[in-house]
Amino acid sequence: MLFCQVGGSGNHSTLCFSRLLVIFFCTLFSAAPVFLHFQCGTMGSRLNFVSWNVKGLNHPVKRRKVLSHIKQFKAAVVFLQETHLRDSDNSRLMSRWAGQHFHSTFQAKARGVSILIDQNIPFEEHNVISDTSGRYVFVSGKLCNTKVVLANIYAPDIDNVAFFQRAFSLLPDLSSYS
Repeated sequence: MLFCQVGGSGNHSTLCFSRLLVIFFCTLFSAAPVFLHFQCGTMGSRLNFVSWNVKGLNHPVKRRKVLSHIKQFKAAVVFLQETHLRDSDNSRLMSRWAGQHFHSTFQAKARGVSILIDQNIPFEEHNVISDTSGRYVFVSGKLCNTKVVLANIYAPDIDNVAFFQRAFSLLPDLSSYS
């Protein structure tokens, strides 16, 4: 199963393809969070997935408000775009998040994507792929004992076929691990 979030700063949408089930979020036109629900395990616990283009998390008040909203949403997995955090700044976000955090940052206060997984969610990380341009992060593992790839992509403004070919060629193959 592939959970794929694709966002961009332009006014176009881009499709996400995979050999696996695709769940597509698009946060191009709104800064409002987008929601998805996932049944976890045989007990049928419902997990909330949230995707949100936060347009910067450098200000402490905004970081606090965003994390507060995420808690109110009872989000299990969160895909954030445009975090605008550099590698050295990610500790700012992590100091207030109890759980797993995967990110891709850029050297300037621009771009940036993160995947946050709540501390109470059974997730076993297998592999993480992130680029150095703050455009995507892919995390493969087991969520509720189900093999998944969590993909968060912040696409360039233009339709860049080479970008998507490269990004999707890096998606982990779920059959390669147990």
